[in-house]
Amino acid sequence: MTDTASIFSTTETLVDWRDAHALLARDPSDEGSSRLLSVPELYATILVSFHLYKPDVDQLTAAGFPTVIARGSKPVQSSSGSTSNGGFLPLGRKRYQVQIPLLALDDRQTKHLANPTSWQEARQRAADAGLRRGLGSTYTLLESMLAELVNYRERPMLHQVLRLLFYGSDVRSPALFYPAHLVRRVPKWATCSSDAARREVAAASAGVRWATLLILTAPLDGSRSNVVSKEREKEYFEDMKNNQSHKFSPDTDEAAQRRFEGTFTPTAAAEEKLQRILDTLQSRGALWTAAGHDTNKTMRNEDPSKRPAFLVQGLFPEAMLDRFKDYHRSSMTPMSSDLSEEAKSKRAPLLLDPVSSAASTSTADKEDRAPDSAHIEDGLEGCAVRVVPEPFKTGSPWEAGGSAAVFMGAGAGAAGGGF
Repeated sequence: MTDTASIFSTTETLVDWRDAHALLARDPSDEGSSRLLSVPELYATILVSFHLYKPDVDQLTAAGFPTVIARGSKPVQSSSGSTSNGGFLPLGRKRYQVQIPLLALDDRQTKHLANPTSWQEARQRAADAGLRRGLGSTYTLLESMLAELVNYRERPMLHQVLRLLFYGSDVRSPALFYPAHLVRRVPKWATCSSDAARREVAAASAGVRWATLLILTAPLDGSRSNVVSKEREKEYFEDMKNNQSHKFSPDTDEAAQRRFEGTFTPTAAAEEKLQRILDTLQSRGALWTAAGHDTNKTMRNEDPSKRPAFLVQGLFPEAMLDRFKDYHRSSMTPMSSDLSEEAKSKRAPLLLDPVSSAASTSTADKEDRAPDSAHIEDGLEGCAVRVVPEPFKTGSPWEAGGSAAVFMGAGAGAAGGGF
């Protein structure tokens, strides 16, 4: 999407730009709204470079996400966008520094959508998200599966800020810098250089990636395996073959009805599990922006009403994503607690304070406070997680062969195997 203003539409999932300022209690006519946030107001700072793309700085700042730009002034022999060699950006490159306020992560900024009551309503929800199906379009996995998600929640302002920054292909070296008042534990991979710490007033940093996580909770039988039998695998793919008409006709009334009939209302326990997972991701430095319960039946999960599965979209530390991928490559083995990882390991988690307490806690107080075990526990223990970088589809011709499978009601399967 190149028209930055069009990102803030008037649908139920995309925020009305006229309401955007109110969501973060910012008045765009107030001169104070354009100032940089003070450290106590700050959750993190996004640093990301672009070569051609030009996000609207004034729009981001007016919405409560103060943004400044550094422009490349010296040729650098690097294709990665690294700002080493004296801190110079490559000539022509622009580095955006976008501040994320603590207020944007307040629970009051989360919008919960009522579940659709008809297949027509479910279809309209996906359409309202701006999903354009067909060759030559760009969209995310989350957008493609909105019709199958229930108990959907979104942080509208933060969701649109990340879309504005990361929806295109011209994204270079994105990173998050976390201020000292928020950081509880810094693993070796998240340690800032002294220069970076001085520039960004940061105590920790992480290379990050915009992605959607497909999360499958622990097996119902209590086993530590997600391996399926050859018979179950054959049965599943035979069923997919018999439903070819629905895969390649995603917009028919019949296909929409079949998808809606497969939805259900999650249990209170499933909803509590999703909230624990979201809290875990945030406590490990992730910026989640949208999430919901996945109602699709898959090869490893015949009844998602009993074994919950979730989709979560956001900005995640690459070290966290690498850990998910390692387990997923190993026969989708359910994960152990990340707290069991050695402190020096590249898989050890960055630990942050809860947002609710960070705004009122000074660095000095932090040193005397006992760890909050309920906050730092790993809500993803026992889960299997598949990582899908976003945007999922970019309109490239080579993608056409696999794109139709998203719309059979099994988008997870289309995402390179799913569950």
